[in-house]
Amino acid sequence: MLAYIRNRLLLAVPTVFGVTTFVFLTLHLIPGDPVSVMVDGPVSAEQAQSIRDHLGLDDPLYVQYGRFLQGVLRGDLGRSLRTNRPVMQDILEHLPNTIQLSISAMFLAVVLGIVMGVIAAVWHNTWIDTLSVVVSLIGVSMPIFWLALMLMY
Repeated sequence: MLAYIRNRLLLAVPTVFGVTTFVFLTLHLIPGDPVSVMVDGPVSAEQAQSIRDHLGLDDPLYVQYGRFLQGVLRGDLGRSLRTNRPVMQDILEHLPNTIQLSISAMFLAVVLGIVMGVIAAVWHNTWIDTLSVVVSLIGVSMPIFWLALMLMY
């Protein structure tokens, strides 16, 4: 059991590295300028270049990524472009609501799963069993963002 846990933790390192690399590169590939997000209204070319220099946005990607990884290892996720606050502060501010939503969703999923399973078991090989299986498969297969939109509608 300890070997399994050790192996899973060791596999987490390249996974986290891969995800951070993917997200970092994706953020640099999307169109738009971080300076325009930071500054409301028009900004002169000199001001924009000064902000880029200050943030290190003109450095090569590998230098920016190295700086980002160093910050992450220190627990510094940087500053938000929108709020200019530390990202960790924003995360911690929204964490209680995220936890509450996750626990509520898990509770709802467990209750509905048990009810649907009991219904399927009681009326085995009937149309009710088939309907419960189809509804369960749709619920599991549907992207969560689409299901949320449909539930809000």
